[in-house]
Amino acid sequence: MAAKNAWYWTVISKKITDSVAKARFGIMSTPGPVMNGQVATSGHVLNASEIGQLLAQGS
Repeated sequence: MAAKNAWYWTVISKKITDSVAKARFGIMSTPGPVMNGQVATSGHVLNASEIGQLLAQGS
């Protein structure tokens, strides 16, 4: 049984290896996750808490 008022996200993940494409986003060091067309962070791996915060901001 699903929880009442549960949130669900669809996540599409795509690895981009083209340096020019990364530069268009302003990503100079990886990882550089992009959410809703904007770079969320660049240069460090996010922990679970940071990912949760980003998802909450994007909803």
